[in-house]
Amino acid sequence: MELLNKDRVAYAGLVFVAILMFFWPIPRTIAVRNIAMALSVFAFAYLFFKSDMHRLVLSNAQRKVFYILGASTLWFYFQAIVISNEAAWALKELTQWLGALVCFGLGFLVANIAERKTKIAFFIILGVIFIHIFYIDLFAIKHFVSNQGIFPTRIEGLTEGPDKANYITNWALAFIGAEIYFRAVKNKKIIPIDNFLLSVIFVLTVASSYFETMRFGFIGLIFTFVGFLLLYLFAASSISTVKKSAVVILSTALFASFLYIGYKSDSRWQSLKETVVIALDTHTHKAWLNWDKYPRPILSNGEQVHHSNYMRPAWIKEGLILISENPLGVGYGRNAFGHALKAKYGEGGGHSHSGIIDLGIGTGVPGMILWVLFLGALIYYGFSSFTKHGSYFGMALFFIASGFFFRMIVDSVIRDHMLEQFMFLVGFLLTMSAQEIDAKNSASEV
Repeated sequence: MELLNKDRVAYAGLVFVAILMFFWPIPRTIAVRNIAMALSVFAFAYLFFKSDMHRLVLSNAQRKVFYILGASTLWFYFQAIVISNEAAWALKELTQWLGALVCFGLGFLVANIAERKTKIAFFIILGVIFIHIFYIDLFAIKHFVSNQGIFPTRIEGLTEGPDKANYITNWALAFIGAEIYFRAVKNKKIIPIDNFLLSVIFVLTVASSYFETMRFGFIGLIFTFVGFLLLYLFAASSISTVKKSAVVILSTALFASFLYIGYKSDSRWQSLKETVVIALDTHTHKAWLNWDKYPRPILSNGEQVHHSNYMRPAWIKEGLILISENPLGVGYGRNAFGHALKAKYGEGGGHSHSGIIDLGIGTGVPGMILWVLFLGALIYYGFSSFTKHGSYFGMALFFIASGFFFRMIVDSVIRDHMLEQFMFLVGFLLTMSAQEIDAKNSASEV
């Protein structure tokens, strides 16, 4: 008799994953997250090594991803120990990277349990994501009712900010979009709900994107929508030209209306162009270095520049300069930008609001290249797996990885729970896609 029953361990592990997924984006829950993560890793590592799965042969795509992650880890530690002038700080910060690797490995392990339980794991992940989205919508409805018909914006839900909530919304859109695509083009259902409920969930998810009112979330929504629409039109060769035209016109009208509403609801768009010109003149205006110390630039209408409109372009410019001055990096760290600013100007701090800039300053050009290669490998594999093999999970991987690629340019997402969640999801989806393709190939050989 086994010391631990495999089924019980599997279901316990799924409970721990559900807890982890739910609490991941919620602030001040680090202890709960760490405990749930540790128990999840223990449960699925136990199942993995108790089965024959530890003898599995990885696909070429999986091996490449593992090699890139291994090379990245070696470079980050070499850079911290040999190159950085703040080795102790960089080595301490590298626990962030190790945590991300653990999350990637957890996604890989969860996707390698028995097929029936793997589907349960996928539905749990989706379910927890949608719980967060439904909470945002319910909060908005409550606000609408109690505030005389006014919908709120910049809603953060259970997370610590609307940007954090918006990452979850975009993941949901990737899964829902892939489901709609597969039903419309391949007549195949992955998520066990009817079309009406799927439509309701889609509307609620798009609504949550509006309630979050994240500008870069809107841009990401456009790319996601256009991507799915192009894939649909390309794949649906049997559909008449009239029907295709109707779909394009209707879809474009709906999303143009939605984006116009988003544009009008966020006053920052109106002053963006003028502010960027001011922000890029980092020699004349110094507020980007210390918002509370230096005079804040004034727009032509007499108003003060908006913090986000001004800071982001200025930080990106100065961040690129810091990378050029420190091509091998100053040391891995979430606030590498602030450390480099203090070394150069004697003041400044924090991060640059661009994940790739932060990573470039911290780990240098080699670190940036390795990370882009990692994302590129995920995007390429995701795209090729659904175009060549019809993989649902490959399509979801493509949109989630490419969405993260865009957001890392304009948001500091290569850090904290955002990085952990992303690494878990791509580890899970990469493995699920590989298994989906193997199962399809095995079935065709029979």
